[in-house]
Amino acid sequence: MIKKIREIDEDIPVIVTTAHQETTFLMQSIELNISAYVLKPIDIYKLEENLIKAIEPKILKNN
Repeated sequence: MIKKIREIDEDIPVIVTTAHQETTFLMQSIELNISAYVLKPIDIYKLEENLIKAIEPKILKNN
């Protein structure tokens, strides 16, 4: 899915949430330039922090 998103827009923030702690999956995600990686169970405060960090550059770029 990340590959398809990147084909449309390379700058759109992508946050991956997963229960898998597989190194290969993480490395592939990083290579696709994800904004953040959050393990499940999701800590809502950590997710909020990552969302803000992910969208802030996009907002600043558009202003």
